Amino acid sequence: MIKTIFYLPTNCNSRLLGFILCASLFLNVTDVSAQQWAMYNTGTLFDAFENPSQKTFQPDSSRRYAFNFFVPNGGLTLQAKGPADNTLRKAIYGLPLDASGIDLDSKETNNISIAQNAYIFMFRMFRSIQYNREIGFSWQVKTQAAYHITNETLSIFDNYKYLINGENSNIFNNKGEGQAYHQFSFSYRENYNRRLAFGAKLSYLSGIGYTKLSIEDSGLNIDEINHSFSSRLKGSYLTNFLYNSFDPLLLIPNIKNPGAALTLSTNYRNKHGFFFLGNIKDLGFILWRKQPYLHKIDQTISLEDAEAKNAGTKLKEEIEKNILQNPVTTGKFTSLLDTRAELLINRDFNSYQPNLILSKSLFNKNGQIALVNTYRWRSLNFSASTTYNLNKTLEIGGQFLVKSPNLDFFIGSDQIAKTYTAFSGIMQSDANRGRGYTAINMYMGFALKVGPILERYNTADRVPGLKKPGEKSFFGKIFTSKSKKR
Repeated sequence: MIKTIFYLPTNCNSRLLGFILCASLFLNVTDVSAQQWAMYNTGTLFDAFENPSQKTFQPDSSRRYAFNFFVPNGGLTLQAKGPADNTLRKAIYGLPLDASGIDLDSKETNNISIAQNAYIFMFRMFRSIQYNREIGFSWQVKTQAAYHITNETLSIFDNYKYLINGENSNIFNNKGEGQAYHQFSFSYRENYNRRLAFGAKLSYLSGIGYTKLSIEDSGLNIDEINHSFSSRLKGSYLTNFLYNSFDPLLLIPNIKNPGAALTLSTNYRNKHGFFFLGNIKDLGFILWRKQPYLHKIDQTISLEDAEAKNAGTKLKEEIEKNILQNPVTTGKFTSLLDTRAELLINRDFNSYQPNLILSKSLFNKNGQIALVNTYRWRSLNFSASTTYNLNKTLEIGGQFLVKSPNLDFFIGSDQIAKTYTAFSGIMQSDANRGRGYTAINMYMGFALKVGPILERYNTADRVPGLKKPGEKSFFGKIFTSKSKKR
């Protein structure tokens, strides 16, 4: 999966995707989220690792150990949105690039975003009845990447004659940033009292791949008589691997690109039945110190006797030859994670469970407002979600969850109609399937609880973690210590 994201053009026939790696890799903000909103407040193993203050186990019903048996839990989101929606849709469907309908008078850019979050390993253990302590260990792989592409960029990779009568200054100013990494975590949660709980997730990060490109100045001169043109590009391209030479060893966790992250979580249920969950999620960084490469771009690329429909392929070859082949090594640098502040508000009505979720990125303008409506019948849960993104998209999702005391199984999509339409278009190579922006979102997972059943005091032959005389909870000690200092 990581190779597909960072190495697309080598294995793809689309000239659009070829240019994405050459001249517009990875946007500096992530427009989509890998959060699965319908999984919040479900009490599943996945929910407990994403929101560390959540409980996974039920006394007298659950067994003591929860494990996913290395079945990946999580999903992938792809979204393409902008004034060239029809052109982007055809490229994603694997059809020839067609930029004939693009409005070159529009100054709005096109965004292609990718977000992926998959837990490879999840293990959680019930530690004690007193304070409902739980500890867990996990290994996940995350990717955050996106693209800002101008209309003129898409046009020149189809037919440069579309640009003959247009503006020729700064029309290829594409920029971006993206990263992929392993995340190894230890999580801990406990009740402070009967209504309030706290949780934390401490993570070690191992960077896989990073790229950042910024085209600050660009231009185009077309000689229509001689069927030639020259393109000016000025900017920089920073990466931790060489173009066309991605080292598979980067996929193996290591200490060459280390990082750390912290998630803090709390939940509270008041006397009126309202439930509140709050998170500061993935506050952290990665230090990229293993052979960073910097390409300083200041080139004018000329094509003589260029056929209008084939110029894009030749331009891609020239970019690879003149820009991407001679990098210089540079010093180590640090990248930040997409840190989020989240708030969930819930009140159950028997079998009906509505959840309102607010999520905002702390270091960029992105955010989501989600309303998840779940109907529960025995161990079956059916959810419908509506999500509004601050990038002005509305998403309709659905989820099916089997949730029993000792089994979790879920499958869903936050953009169910868009996902169905996109897969239909890809399978049938039909560009007429779909309207507006194109999106694919899918996730699924499985977990099982094993070991002895958790029994309450009055029924248990043996109770794990009985309270010792004078013992306080971990978070209780912290808050008590702070209050004494005051």
